[in-house]
Amino acid sequence: MRMAQSKSGRHCLIKINQVSDWNALWRSHAASLLAALAQRLRNLDLAEEALQHAFEKAARHWPATGWPGDAAGWLYRTAWNFALDQRKHAAHVAAHAALAAVDVDPAPSVQERLATFFLCAHPALSVDTQAMLMLRFAAGLSMADIARWFYSDEQTVSKRLQRAKHKIEATCIEFQLPEVDTWAERLPPVLSAIEVLYDRSYADVAGSEAIAAYGRDAEQLALTMAELLPDQPSALGLASLIVFAESRRSARLDSQGSLVPLDRQDPQSWDGVRIHVAAALLARGAATQANDPFVVRAAISAAHAERRISGRTPWRKIAALYELLFATTAHAPARWHQLLALAHAGQAVEALEKWNALRDTASDAAYHLIAADIHHSNGHTAERRAHLSAALRYPLGSAERQWVAGQLARA
Repeated sequence: MRMAQSKSGRHCLIKINQVSDWNALWRSHAASLLAALAQRLRNLDLAEEALQHAFEKAARHWPATGWPGDAAGWLYRTAWNFALDQRKHAAHVAAHAALAAVDVDPAPSVQERLATFFLCAHPALSVDTQAMLMLRFAAGLSMADIARWFYSDEQTVSKRLQRAKHKIEATCIEFQLPEVDTWAERLPPVLSAIEVLYDRSYADVAGSEAIAAYGRDAEQLALTMAELLPDQPSALGLASLIVFAESRRSARLDSQGSLVPLDRQDPQSWDGVRIHVAAALLARGAATQANDPFVVRAAISAAHAERRISGRTPWRKIAALYELLFATTAHAPARWHQLLALAHAGQAVEALEKWNALRDTASDAAYHLIAADIHHSNGHTAERRAHLSAALRYPLGSAERQWVAGQLARA
């Protein structure tokens, strides 16, 4: 459901038949509302149930009454009142009295959002369970999205989340930001979840405004994390990486709605302010630990940003950075991108020889697109077409799919 705003800023009503995408409403507000409810109710089950009730009530009443301009506020108040009723009916008089005194401002602070991330990253939970909880309760992703990320089904994800919620309740894990000296052990899964949230937006550049909002949401969380942990290279590196990526958002789509690859974008259309902020974050992270994986990846983005000044991409430098990244993480995509950079740097034959020696069994759209590019650098049309066709068999955003299809048609 697309949110409408009046130019005067006052609340307005829009007939429900003008609004068709309820999923957009969920994507725009579920993460922040769920985080606020979880922190203030101290109960994940009740927070989830209350928010679901609010959406169901909206579906019943808004077709007749119209959609309130302050949709998020309406949903929060409805969910909050439902939660209070549930507590009262359960005879939790003391809890009800405490809750009634809490400010019902529907806008959670960033600290509340981060507190939810750290709650879900409690070391008593398995790594996969931590990630699932964060994506659901801190990032607001749907069960279907989470199942897709974990190559699972919604029923399995739902059962694992339910067990995790019971464990949190049974072990009395606190719903607040833990002491800073305990953050280190929880930080990796928190940063990974923020990155997944950003990837949800980055992977679909032509998606709805709600999809783009995932990117802004992740950017704000990453910047806040960097502010709270000014000496933590991973936090600084992730924030730099995301801000660099956001600086190029407007250049990633052409007038026909097709993806524009990074090396073909107009660098003058990139956001110079964001590039400056990202570079400063990178400098601080590199000064602490230059080979941190997030710092190295941000340095790769910074190298691409050099084209805005010099007019050329330093491919050899980028290849060396990917080599460092692979040495640090042994992550296959780092090796793929390193060979692609070599091909762009004029070493196409060497890149292809090393690519053929990889014999990777894992495969996704990125793997096939990089293979297509390396074969293209070597003038291998048939092989390029085969890899472009293979890439189209994987999930892609509409702009990404349009670009791949266009490349295949012209190959």
